[in-house]
Amino acid sequence: MKRLLAIIVSLMMLLLCACSGAPAAESEDPASTSETAATETQEEDSAEPLNIDIRFGTSSSGGTWYTLGMGLATLWNDKLADKGINVFAQATGGGQENAQMLAADEIEMCFLGSLLATYTYNGQNDFPQNTDMRALTAMQEGGIQWIILAEDAKTGTYKDIEGMRFALNNPGASAGLNYEVVKAALGDLHITEEYLNPSAAAEAMKNGTLRGGAFDGGAPTSAALDLFSTANLDVQLLSFSQEEIDKMNEVTPGVWFLGTIAADVYGTDSDITTPMYRDSLIVDKDVSAEAVYQILCATYDNLDDVHAIHSGNSVISLENALNGVAVPLHEGAVRFYQERGIEIPEELIPEECK
Repeated sequence: MKRLLAIIVSLMMLLLCACSGAPAAESEDPASTSETAATETQEEDSAEPLNIDIRFGTSSSGGTWYTLGMGLATLWNDKLADKGINVFAQATGGGQENAQMLAADEIEMCFLGSLLATYTYNGQNDFPQNTDMRALTAMQEGGIQWIILAEDAKTGTYKDIEGMRFALNNPGASAGLNYEVVKAALGDLHITEEYLNPSAAAEAMKNGTLRGGAFDGGAPTSAALDLFSTANLDVQLLSFSQEEIDKMNEVTPGVWFLGTIAADVYGTDSDITTPMYRDSLIVDKDVSAEAVYQILCATYDNLDDVHAIHSGNSVISLENALNGVAVPLHEGAVRFYQERGIEIPEELIPEECK
């Protein structure tokens, strides 16, 4: 009997232990939790640098694109050093050479005017088509800036270059393309075309071996400033009318608008009206989307620095970043503008983002 009672008591004790020993709701190990959080934070703070080099084509050394490109590269390299993004700006022949170098993988980034960007992306006007180019943002307003010796300025308009030996920058540069549009829209001016970069053209005008040249770009261009600041040299910046610009837009729709170069830019007697267009920052579509995104962040988060590079940069703003952009955006740019609340026109959305 005692043996039976002992067995019953033992069974009851085992049952009580089992009930009291039921596992409580699982709780996280504080040490484990803080170790996980620390790891996640460390991963966020120590994202691997991209270690990417971007070759950036600008223009010849007397051009606005050269000044702007060198300044932007300096800004980006300073702000993005921890991201492993290195941009190497270099002098080029400008416009057409930039497009050719981009297509040949000799550069990854360049400036293009809206006219040349349109021609190249669509394969128009005998330009080899490149549908791999992508836009980051609109940049400066570029403008036709035809300057001649004042003694040759009979009307003060573009017509004064008729029959003249006239410099059109390097072969394939935007100045020559712009002249072809003027010729198609307003008639042949029968010039003798000289291919000198802006600095060389300015020197030739100063020593009297050349009567005029195109100094197209964002005003002021350094070579044009050189001309207007040269003692004992009187030069004239030529004008265009709205009617003439309308005729240019019949040849290349939507590219041109009437702009004004204020008298205080070069110290002219009055403001000068001329055809203007927007330049764009262009990259190959295979450039890292993260690099493009970071470059745009560095640009638009430091606009005071961007504006300080060149007086013509005052038009660069997030609000008009897509005005005049002629080719689809890079996917990294799409991400940037979506995050900043900028509406992207459907035609600027690239295939890879659809």
